Amino acid sequence: MNFQPIAFTGRIDQSQREQKRITIPDVIKLAEEQTNGEIPCNAWYPVSFVVPLSRFLSAMRKVPIPELTVHPHCGAGTYVFYEEGHFIPITNFLDVEGFVEFLAETTSEMNGRVSRILTLPKIIKQVPRYIDEKKGPKSINVVQMILGVLKKGDMENTSRFHRNTLFLGTMHFQDLYNIDLERIKKCGVHYAIPDGRIIPFCAYNNFHRDSVESKFSAPYI
Repeated sequence: MNFQPIAFTGRIDQSQREQKRITIPDVIKLAEEQTNGEIPCNAWYPVSFVVPLSRFLSAMRKVPIPELTVHPHCGAGTYVFYEEGHFIPITNFLDVEGFVEFLAETTSEMNGRVSRILTLPKIIKQVPRYIDEKKGPKSINVVQMILGVLKKGDMENTSRFHRNTLFLGTMHFQDLYNIDLERIKKCGVHYAIPDGRIIPFCAYNNFHRDSVESKFSAPYI
């Protein structure tokens, strides 16, 4: 489930803009309020937070895996479980920061020629230490599910994880009132233009859309 705050890419009266603008922190705060605190603000992390996981899986499988290296202000997300009428954020029972730091260290060791055969026993031994099963969902073996993703990293295990969780995300596209060039430099969503250019999404909507469409749109017959 992805929440998409409105981007004011057209003209709007300032009073309306101030009244209707909603930001990523606003969305996160509203999620906490409307779930009676079951999905707290501190359950969310920038989308780029998961890059160490992608790099770990890439090193384990020896194949390139896409990395969501967007600017941290572009989006945020979390995973939650739903059980017996209540939400259980993954942060309730997984030390996500310690877990991600562990993956980054392990990836560095593998890149330093430590074999996959030596890495697997370490993963099996260390990962459960970051998980408090008593605080997690009762209907799923969380340890085995996460280990399955890490050990194999294939579509089957990744799909199994996503079938048992609900991803919550939010991405805020920029407008002329909050344009940030550093964010544009690290954009992960682009428009491919017929003349061969690739333009970041926010830059395209704010500066290039009219000229590109007038140049390449087919004329009405």
